[in-house]
Amino acid sequence: MKTFQIFDEGGLPLSRLLALIIGLCLWAFLPPALAQPRLGVIGGVNLSDLRREGADNSGVEYNMRTSLKAGLIVEVAIGNSGFAIQGEPLYVQKGAVVKTPFFKSEIDVPETDLKMNYIELPILAKYSFDLGALRPYVVAGPEFGWMLNAKHIGLDVKDEFDEFDFLATAGLGLDVEVTDMIFIFAEGRYNYGLNNINAVEEGPIKLYNQGVQIMTGVKLELW
Repeated sequence: MKTFQIFDEGGLPLSRLLALIIGLCLWAFLPPALAQPRLGVIGGVNLSDLRREGADNSGVEYNMRTSLKAGLIVEVAIGNSGFAIQGEPLYVQKGAVVKTPFFKSEIDVPETDLKMNYIELPILAKYSFDLGALRPYVVAGPEFGWMLNAKHIGLDVKDEFDEFDFLATAGLGLDVEVTDMIFIFAEGRYNYGLNNINAVEEGPIKLYNQGVQIMTGVKLELW
């Protein structure tokens, strides 16, 4: 099994370590007058799937699975430039609906759920278009993921997958200014897996996470 160490030697989770490094860099290079931090919550629907590459004669198909995604959002706007950097520690349900043409069991079930749960940390660049209270925006950047567990037909299959995931993410959204300090937003994203998560070394098949997210949330400007 391929593994990825998510704790440093002192026991600090890597996601927290990355967030700390990013935060320190922001505060080191941005004067307080330019850094405009916002803190909020985000959540929504994750339409997850697995992309397959390589020769495969099994007839197995992976289809989209509907699940959930939720967490926190930390956004630091750079003055009035329209640019911002945001990090999002998230809990994400992933996986796919697995269709096995020759599936045999006591109950004939041709489709089963492959359920994979992750902690993820997207680090995104954001650009907003100032139209007054309405601010359309685009986001893009890398997304890092650490698998918590994986189950298929009630069985633990975590050993069949790489614990680390790496994706490219892009999306469109709309911020709505409710007050000077409160913003609500809605956003759609697509993420494309770049790391082969198939840990079955003798298999020729490469598997990559991918998905579409539809999310909403609220942010509070801290000062």
